[in-house]
Amino acid sequence: MDYWYFFIIGGILLIASILMIYFRLKKRKKEEHPLAVRTREMIVMINQRIHSLNNRIKKLDSEITELMIVMEKNDLSFTTLQITLENIPTKIDENKEEIRISISDIEDLRDYQSELEQKIKEKEENKWESIEKLLDFAKEKMRYRYT
Repeated sequence: MDYWYFFIIGGILLIASILMIYFRLKKRKKEEHPLAVRTREMIVMINQRIHSLNNRIKKLDSEITELMIVMEKNDLSFTTLQITLENIPTKIDENKEEIRISISDIEDLRDYQSELEQKIKEKEENKWESIEKLLDFAKEKMRYRYT
């Protein structure tokens, strides 16, 4: 009679350990397609590039503000930039143009990002080819345009 208790307790422990192993294996992260991983990495790179462009815009904007103050006061002591009073309007125009270009670059990057996010959310099997083409296109654009 005492042996039955050992068999019952042993069976319960065996079932519990099998269930624990099953749930741990089930919980383990499934392998992702390499292009899905690459897409997520590209989205992170695009976010970083957008952030750096935003920082550049802020810097240019503060320079424009500083130059406007100098121009209004006609005093170079208000600026840390090495510039003459005659060159201030030209420098302001250059900074405005650079800001405009940076804003259009950010819009392009956001378009690439949203397109990549949309492709990765689709559940089609044939999407990998289109994602690969889009990744290559975005990579080339980032390499030559945003450096």
